[in-house]
Amino acid sequence: MKKLIGVLAALGIIIGLGVGVAQANEGSLNLVNGSIACDGASLWRESAYRVSASCKGLVYPYETQYEHYVAWAKLDKGDVVRIGEVERGYFEGNVSELFQKIVITAEKEGLPRRASTKEVVSGTVMAFNQENSEQTVISQATPAPIGKSDSTMTVQSDLQANASTGVTAGSVIGKILKSLLIIIGVIILVAVGASLVFRRRGSVSA
Repeated sequence: MKKLIGVLAALGIIIGLGVGVAQANEGSLNLVNGSIACDGASLWRESAYRVSASCKGLVYPYETQYEHYVAWAKLDKGDVVRIGEVERGYFEGNVSELFQKIVITAEKEGLPRRASTKEVVSGTVMAFNQENSEQTVISQATPAPIGKSDSTMTVQSDLQANASTGVTAGSVIGKILKSLLIIIGVIILVAVGASLVFRRRGSVSA
């Protein structure tokens, strides 16, 4: 009986922790530095956060030899992992661990192993407003010429994209898990009650 209660309690804790991890970095992205701005979203997809955003105001090249922009995620544990190159004002990629913020750096190549010290813009994830299911997750990019110092990347963001499916997925899962916890609690109460009844019967028959 004690083993059963212990297993059910552990299951409830694991489920609760899983929900917390999944929703920790879900939200909208807002990276701003002067005339540079990136808007996007971070959504939990099975085993990783799907991070995507569109940017405007990027100048090509950033400076001599630094002709690429790359997005990175700074993890809670201190490491920095590459999300992907910013191409035509847009980037996307997966981050499998909790992160503190998103950073875009200027790089000499599109797939560097480590981030350079030339940080261009950075920002954090703002939790979604559950009362408003419309979030910015789709963007339409307009390419600009690359290779001229006075060329800028113009991006037209579509702020009317509806991401209700992705946003409400977390709340639906949360409700299901709450129901499971309630069922588990009922099972524990029934099991405890049955144990007490059997003990009383045993004492009476004795």
